[in-house]
This record gives sequence, C-alpha cells and structure tokens, in this order.
Amino acid sequence: MMKRLLFIVTMLTVVVPVWGQNTKKMNSIKRNPLYLYAEATMETASEAYEVANDLLLIEVKEYTDSKKAFRDKDVLIRDIRGHQDSLQIRRGEMVKVFLYVKKSNILDAENVTL
Repeated sequence: MMKRLLFIVTMLTVVVPVWGQNTKKMNSIKRNPLYLYAEATMETASEAYEVANDLLLIEVKEYTDSKKAFRDKDVLIRDIRGHQDSLQIRRGEMVKVFLYVKKSNILDAENVTL
C-alpha cells in the first residue's frame, strides 16, 4: 500500500509541472505579438489538431489581409508543418491542441526562390 501511494505521489509531481509548463507557454505565446495561434478542444488529438490547423490557416489569412505588404499577393508560409509548433493538454475526456507559428515565417511569395 505504501509503495502504491509513493508511486502516485511521484507521478503527480512529474505530471502536474509539465501540464503547468504547457499552460504557461500557451499564455506566453498568446500575449506575444510575434506569433499567430489557434486552439481547439475535441475528443481525440487528431480531430483537435485538424480543427486547430484549419483555424490557424484562417488566422494567417486574416493577418495577411490586414498587412499592406501582403495585399493582393500570394503568400507562402515556410513549411507550415515544420514551422508550427503544438502543445497538448488533456481536459477531462477531451484533448486541447494549441498550434502557433511565428509571423516572420509568413512570406510574400514573390520574394521567395525555390
């Protein structure tokens, strides 16, 4: 019984700080004007990722529409899968996925050579 209790306490000391770190990082990114982000909470991580990814693409579109440098131009997001990062948090039976990308990774396609 004592070993079980010790195991549970040990696991909680590992899991709780990690969850807290993800929450702190999410809040930090939300406040940082250098990032665009989107988040979704769904039953599975893959569903949440798909929804968050779609929302992130909408955020990028709105950002580029609001900037004079990008108006009426094709936009390239440098390898969005490689430049976006994600964080996941369990919310009871649900999973929250938080995706973000640096604004500096969004480029005018005319200035890019492939």
